[in-house]
Amino acid sequence: MSDDNCQALVPYTVQQSFLAEFRERYKTVSIDDSLNVTIEQNWNDNGVAGVLWDSAIILARYVATHRQLVVAKRVLELGAGTGLPSMAAVHAGASSVIATDIPSAIDLLQGNIARNVPSNSPVTVRPLIWGRPLDQQINLPVDLILGADLVYNEEVFEDLKATLLTYASNHTTILMTSRIRYPKDRRFYRSLGDSFDVRQIHYDSATDVRLYEIILKERSSN
Repeated sequence: MSDDNCQALVPYTVQQSFLAEFRERYKTVSIDDSLNVTIEQNWNDNGVAGVLWDSAIILARYVATHRQLVVAKRVLELGAGTGLPSMAAVHAGASSVIATDIPSAIDLLQGNIARNVPSNSPVTVRPLIWGRPLDQQINLPVDLILGADLVYNEEVFEDLKATLLTYASNHTTILMTSRIRYPKDRRFYRSLGDSFDVRQIHYDSATDVRLYEIILKERSSN
């Protein structure tokens, strides 16, 4: 499987209105009272990595309104897409933010970051393929891992789990948002139970998006 395909989301329902929203070139989103961002989308070239998902908006708003989770913390976003949660983490006072995605998504991600955060912000963009060995340029430990709508393609579930295990430590909190579309999506979160404690901490009924807090069992038992 190619790098471009290994993290590709096939939408579970294809509606004309659904696709029309994704084909809007720019979308402006309010994250909190002091942060509005303009996101460039590119469905034609980037597919699902090039559009703004509800899960990313919900995660970004949670980060922005729970600054105690972020202030002075090292943040890593997986499958960042258009980068909205990473922008929220910068806004909330993270000491460093690394936004990652597959190589073909990097240009759009970099452009959106540059458009919406000051040039001196502590944010970098890096390509990262799930399941690969540790990227030595991602400094450990990571305090907070963010992931929006990562759980969709069962073929990469093990790679995603391996990546979480690679970058998580006993003091790392993982926040992931998902719309549970199929039974396999729920099975992924259950499969994390071997190594992590997983609990749903928020549900947005308007978008049917769930927010999960995930921590290593070694930490939760202390």
